[in-house]
Amino acid sequence: MTKQITRKTLILFMVLTVFMTTICSQTSVKAANKVYKNVKLIFEDNQGNTIKTFTKDIAQGETLGQILGDQYPTMKADSKLGNFTGWYSSDCLYGLYSGKRYEKNTPVNIEYDYEEDDYIQISFKASYEKKSVRITYYYMDNTGWHEKYEESILTVGAGKNAILSCAPAVGDVKPYCHFENWNIIYGEDVIDDNPDQYYLVEAAYDNYPVGVKKSYIDNTGNVKTVEETKYYPAGSKYEDILVELKATPDDASTDTTITGWNIFDPYGYTDEEGTIGVHSDERGAWENDFDLIAEYQNVELNKVFYKIVGEDQKIHETDKVVSNAKNSSEQDVYNEAIKYIPDGHMKALEYTGNWSITKITSDMNDDVYYSMMPKYNKIVVEVDMANYDHSVDTIIYAADPGDTLEIPDGYFMAAYDEAGNTSYVTKYTVPKDAKESVFVTWFSKKFLEDNSLADKINNAKDGENVEDTLSKDGIVSKAALNALKGRDVSVVLSIADQNAKWIINGTSVNDVSDDINLSVTRSSVDTGNISYDKISKLLSKRQAEQIAFGNSDKFNFTGKLEVGISGLGGQDKAVLIQKSDSDNMEYTNSAKINDASTAFTIDNGHDGVIIYGINGDTNADSKIDIRDAMECLRHVSGREDIDVVKQGFADVNFDDKVNIQDLIKEIHVVSGREDTF
Repeated sequence: MTKQITRKTLILFMVLTVFMTTICSQTSVKAANKVYKNVKLIFEDNQGNTIKTFTKDIAQGETLGQILGDQYPTMKADSKLGNFTGWYSSDCLYGLYSGKRYEKNTPVNIEYDYEEDDYIQISFKASYEKKSVRITYYYMDNTGWHEKYEESILTVGAGKNAILSCAPAVGDVKPYCHFENWNIIYGEDVIDDNPDQYYLVEAAYDNYPVGVKKSYIDNTGNVKTVEETKYYPAGSKYEDILVELKATPDDASTDTTITGWNIFDPYGYTDEEGTIGVHSDERGAWENDFDLIAEYQNVELNKVFYKIVGEDQKIHETDKVVSNAKNSSEQDVYNEAIKYIPDGHMKALEYTGNWSITKITSDMNDDVYYSMMPKYNKIVVEVDMANYDHSVDTIIYAADPGDTLEIPDGYFMAAYDEAGNTSYVTKYTVPKDAKESVFVTWFSKKFLEDNSLADKINNAKDGENVEDTLSKDGIVSKAALNALKGRDVSVVLSIADQNAKWIINGTSVNDVSDDINLSVTRSSVDTGNISYDKISKLLSKRQAEQIAFGNSDKFNFTGKLEVGISGLGGQDKAVLIQKSDSDNMEYTNSAKINDASTAFTIDNGHDGVIIYGINGDTNADSKIDIRDAMECLRHVSGREDIDVVKQGFADVNFDDKVNIQDLIKEIHVVSGREDTF
C-alpha cells in the first residue's frame, strides 16, 4: 500500500509539472526594452542555501554582468563537483520562462506579463561541471518490491547510460521473475545543468507478481481467507488476470452461491485496467495486489479491523472478514466480530473486556468496513515522537485525567499561552476532561537546537562570528553546515567539559551530505586510543596528552580546534601529530601557546597526540643550541630523517613543513643574530 501511495504522489507531481510549464508558456508576455523595477535576485549554493541577495532595476536583455557589475557572485571549485560554471534558474512564474544556465554574459529576458505593482523574484542556483543527481531505483527480490535512493555525482552533458551505470546489482526473483534490464521511467535523456534533476529507474522482468487475498464461505460454512502470489508475463492485461483471480474456489460452499466479487479498496489505489509491467509513464500505476471479498444473494461479508495496544506500547492492527445476513445492523456485525478479538493488551491501560465498533464508508468508493476498539480504564495517551532524523515513532502511555507525564530526556513539547506565545516544556499534563484517548507530539530537542544554529548562521553578516555550545552528543546538523557553507561567517562551538572549542569558517566548508560528529575527548597520554608504547619514544621528556574525535574520518571542512592549557612552565609551542591511514604517526601542524590556549588547524578526526615544548628545541633539553641546529641541518640536507615530534619543533615558522627557511631561523637564534623566532 505504501508503495502505491508514493507512486501516485509521484504521478501527480509529474502531471502538475507539465501543467505548470504549459500555463507559464501560454501566459508569458515578453516586453522588449522594458525596465523592471526592484527585481529581487537570489543566489544560492547547490544545496539551496542563500549566499547573496540583490534588488535591482533590470532592463530587458541586460546580462547578469551588466546588472550586477563587480557584485556578480562566483563560487569556488568544489572537490567533488569540479569547477563552477555559472548559475542555473528554472523560475517560471516569477521571471524566467525556462530553466537554463546563466553566465556573466548571459542576457536576462524576463518572460512575464508585468504590472507596476507586481513583485518579481528570480532565484539562481550554483552550477558545476558535475552535479549530484537524485535517483530512485525500484526492483524486486524474493521478499518483494524495494526502493533504493541514491545520490550520484555525474558529469553535466552525460547521457542516460551514466544513470543506468549507477544502478544496483539485482538478480532474478527465483523461480518466476527473471531480470531483463533497467528502464528510466522518469527523467531526461541527458544530464542537464539543473542542480535538482531527479530520476526514477525501475528494473524490468519477464514475469511480475500479483498478490491476491480472497475471502469467501467454504464448504464447512465458515468464512475462509486465502492469500497467495501468482505470476504473469509482462504485458498481461489486468482484466484477463482478474477473470482468473475471481474464479470460484474449489472448496467454496455449495449451499450459498457466490454472485460476484468485490475488490476491497477503500483508498482507491487498485487499478483494474492496464497492462502488467507497463509503468507510470504510460498508465500511471504499478503492479496491484487484490483483496477480493465474495458477494452473495442473502449473506454479506464484512471486513473488520481490530486495534489494540500491546505491552510494547505500540498499536497493533489485525483484520478479519465476518459473515452476516444481508443488510445487518452495526450491532449484528459487532456480535459476530467480538468472537475474534485479539489478546495481549498493555496491562497498565487496564483492559475492561469491552469493545466499541464504528462503521466507516470509504470516501473513494462504496466500500464499507468496521473498526473495533477496546475499552480501557486508563486514558490512552498516543504520542508521536518526532525524531532528529525526521522519523516518527508512536508510543502509548497510560494515564488518568490530570496526570502529569515526564517527557523523555532529549524531547520537548510546544506549549502556547493565551497570547499565542510559544514555550517548550518537558512535562505534559493530561487534560482533566480527557475521554478514552488523547494525541500529542513530542519533538527532538536536537532538531530544535540545530534549527536554531542554522537560523543564527543565516542571520549573521559576513565577517561575523556565531557562538554556540556543542551539544552533548557532539552532532552538528547538515542544515547548520549547509547554512555556513561558502559564507565568510565563523561558527565558534564551545566544548565545555573538554576546555576546547571549534572555530569553523564557512569558506572552508566543502560538500555537505550528512550531519557530522564534532565531539572531542582529551585524555592523559597513557590512557587514550593510541597505545602508549607506540608514542612513548617520540615524547622524550615532554608533556603531552591524547586527543580523539567523534568523527574519525576526513572532515568536510578545515577548521581550528582551540584547546585550553595550564601548568606548562614557560613552554611556548604545541605540536599535533595524528595517526595516518597506514596507522603510522604523522606531523599535522603546530601552534604557539598564547594566554593559556593554543589552536590547531585540523581537517580530519584521526586519533592524535598534542606535545608541549619550546619552539626550535628538537631534542627536548629545554634550550635552543647548536645540537638543535645540527639536527635540523641533517634533516633539511637529506642526510637523516628526524621523527614527527622533532619535525614539529623544528618547524619554527609554523608552515607545517621543515625546510631551509626553518634552518636559517634556527641558525640565527643559535648564533645570537636574533633573539627569538
